[in-house]
Amino acid sequence: MVTTNIHCHILPGVDDGADGIETARAMAQMAWTCGTDRIIATPHFCRPDQPKLLSLAKYRRDVDLLQQDLQRQGCPLQLQAGMELFATEELSGLLERQEFLTLADSRYLLVEFFFDEDAGFMEESLQQIWEHGFTPIVAHPERYYAVQEEPDIAAAWFLQGCILQLNKGTVLGHMGVSAGRTAWRLLRQGLAHVVASDAHSAHRRNPDLSTVRDVIGQDLSWRYAEILLEENPYLIFQNERIVPTGSG
Repeated sequence: MVTTNIHCHILPGVDDGADGIETARAMAQMAWTCGTDRIIATPHFCRPDQPKLLSLAKYRRDVDLLQQDLQRQGCPLQLQAGMELFATEELSGLLERQEFLTLADSRYLLVEFFFDEDAGFMEESLQQIWEHGFTPIVAHPERYYAVQEEPDIAAAWFLQGCILQLNKGTVLGHMGVSAGRTAWRLLRQGLAHVVASDAHSAHRRNPDLSTVRDVIGQDLSWRYAEILLEENPYLIFQNERIVPTGSG
């Protein structure tokens, strides 16, 4: 298995992910050992309960510095810059000023919401991203209460062309019963495009994607697991069109 992890909080000291360089090194080594050869670093951006990154240029330098450190440590993992953009009322201005980073400088923009966000606001935000020429990747849709209560919301996003990225933790049952049930409903209906780690450490929420690949492969199909964890993440990294997964 060779995977690209498009959602990982590996950059040290910028959000609630890796709390220092040792944690970032441990996450990188675990990912590489478990079959991941590249990670897109996606710290939270504009999340109300966390400080905003000082500048996009500094953030890119921080990614480069971590990459250099991993090379000195003998870890071959490749890093690319991205972010997990938190959608608030500021979104329109950020899009107009282009004050954000897409995933590995692609057209794909990873976006998250409050778990209890109104479905109408989420729809409006996704439309704004489309209107500015980017393809939204909805981070962990299975964790949003509106989707848990009405999964057809996620189906509508899918039909609009949004990319739906599930978290490995919810698929494995580590993020609550309702989120897990919703994740498996989306998987069984073919409404997921990517599974990523959303890792924050080398412990409970870690970057090992090998177990979730085995679970999906055994319970659904190995081909589906390959698309979710290998092909589509790599195509996003390459800024290419993803493999369609169907809608049920």
